[in-house]
Amino acid sequence: PIYITTSYHGLLECALEKAGAKPRVEICAWNERLRSLRSVFEDGSYEPSSEEPLVYHLYGLDSNPDSLVLTEDDHLDFLVAISRESRTIPDRVRGALANSSLLLLGYRLRDWDFRVLFRGLIKPSANQLRPKSVAIQLEENEIERRFLENYLAQEAQFEVFWRDTPTFIRDLWQGWKE
Repeated sequence: PIYITTSYHGLLECALEKAGAKPRVEICAWNERLRSLRSVFEDGSYEPSSEEPLVYHLYGLDSNPDSLVLTEDDHLDFLVAISRESRTIPDRVRGALANSSLLLLGYRLRDWDFRVLFRGLIKPSANQLRPKSVAIQLEENEIERRFLENYLAQEAQFEVFWRDTPTFIRDLWQGWKE
């Protein structure tokens, strides 16, 4: 019922609509310019479901340029905001991060996108309740590979697959159908 994405585009919403769902969209209010955005949770009546899933854009949405987390400074400001004020990210979204399997596609160890996401949100919420999560990495540097596999396994119960994203998605879909 909850999709958390770092993509700046509405492609996930389009795919959900094509599948017959009516997604609701929320943008992380990580800076002052976003505090006035209306939250889908504001009136207390919305409960994410497979029919009306939540698509939460963690690093912003291209239709709202003020929401985009693009530069190194943006990433640091984002990290400070989510560390200082727990209301920056709704409790339902934090709960999904803490208690759901996560699938990370195409991140690189040195990218700010990955580092802020992992250190700021995934690692602090790692607990024994979350099912095993999966990270798919594209780089094949042997030193980084060993480090990443050990680090993610120990810190947040992640299993790492070293293949390109389209191949992984195809294999996942085939396994789902079987």
